[in-house]
Amino acid sequence: MVKSLRLCWNPVLDEFRLNVIPTPARSKSTKRTLLSDLNKVFDPIDIHDRWMSFHKDLEKLQNVSIPRKVLPKPNEFQIHGFCDASQEAYGACIYIRSRCSENTWQVRLLYARSSVAPTNGSTIPHVELNGALVLAQLLQKLADAWEIDRHKCNLWTDSTSLQMHQWNYVRTDKNPADMISRGTNVTEISASNLWWNGPDWKKKYLIQFALVGVQSNQELVQHYSSWSRLQRATAWLKRLVEYLRTRRVPSEVHLSVRELQAAGVCILKQVQAECFLDELRSLESQRALNLKSKLKSLCLFIKDGLILVGGRLNNSGVLPQVIPPPTDLDKVFRMIDEIM
Repeated sequence: MVKSLRLCWNPVLDEFRLNVIPTPARSKSTKRTLLSDLNKVFDPIDIHDRWMSFHKDLEKLQNVSIPRKVLPKPNEFQIHGFCDASQEAYGACIYIRSRCSENTWQVRLLYARSSVAPTNGSTIPHVELNGALVLAQLLQKLADAWEIDRHKCNLWTDSTSLQMHQWNYVRTDKNPADMISRGTNVTEISASNLWWNGPDWKKKYLIQFALVGVQSNQELVQHYSSWSRLQRATAWLKRLVEYLRTRRVPSEVHLSVRELQAAGVCILKQVQAECFLDELRSLESQRALNLKSKLKSLCLFIKDGLILVGGRLNNSGVLPQVIPPPTDLDKVFRMIDEIM
């Protein structure tokens, strides 16, 4: 066994070994032993059972072997990086995929790094961006050291917070960086083929890149904090759809009053279709409302696809109310709050 760069190298098997000095088992931990262990391993976080389990788990690292050779043939290889994040940690790992023969490829772990997630209440998308940043920094360092074009490196993630024209999508159960974000132990990681050799499907002759668009569950009504912003955003979207459909450039650069009004009507129709679908169908077919309907006591009618409130306003020259009547539905309440 030869020691080199703080690692133990077995020249016969051409493998790296981890040298861990075993410590005698203790029946109980005292303040003195904990202070002694603090100088060896950082932060036991004051949880006795987890600390003792982690302490015993370290000795198993001596059985972990890492192949030194990662490139059978240096002529043709690919770089693939994976990243992931959670509330506890984030990180990235890099794999090198090299051709062994005409139809055979080999995938080996080349580089990995992990960090503890911020404790200041950061959101999951923010932590995922930190993981993506770590991967980008690792790939940049690798590209500079190997003098390769960093644009030829492939980036993989299971997050929808990143721009999909720059990132490839990988399922969570096929993402090796998931072991970094959720944590693992020595036994699991030493036996994990996913961690050491990457996803199984990457060993195929051809790699299928799965580009997906960002699918946000957050609706426009919940995204914008005011009615005017929601109305303007909808108007711009309607203008974009019209341009893509007809390829005609609008004559006006700014939004017109008519476009804003049409956007407001579009929003109201969408909310009514989601909240009052049964009532909308009954009014369109000129049937009586259901007795359990919360709008049963109101004088409703439909005009141009909108549910309007009539009543004594029909006897005056005032236009019927377009705003939906107040109910206990959160979406309608939020929309009314934005209008107010």
